[in-house]
Amino acid sequence: METQTMIEINNIEEFNQIIQDSENTIVLIFKHSTRCPTSAHAKAELEKFVTNYPQYSSKTYIVKVIESRELSNYIAETTNVEHQSPQLLIIKNGKVVSHISHFKITSKNLEELLLK
Repeated sequence: METQTMIEINNIEEFNQIIQDSENTIVLIFKHSTRCPTSAHAKAELEKFVTNYPQYSSKTYIVKVIESRELSNYIAETTNVEHQSPQLLIIKNGKVVSHISHFKITSKNLEELLLK
């Protein structure tokens, strides 16, 4: 467990299970670089959002892109979303319905995307 607000994904099997579990619900996958200040800022914004909207706490996942390079590449391949870091994928019914990266990952932007 990464934090109370995000669940760490460590391998391809876990990612595939999350995709299957996204039927009829939204899941968030955050691709995080542990060496990047921009990514740290985006992570803090995502944590703020999930703290304010705890219904997302069991549906928010984190992938550490440096430590889990193979998984990160697999996610980019299978979702057809070019890798960026930091990056947030919004997935429903097994498909990416939206994605944002870098300084666009803010609690306010997430409210607009997910709570409209």
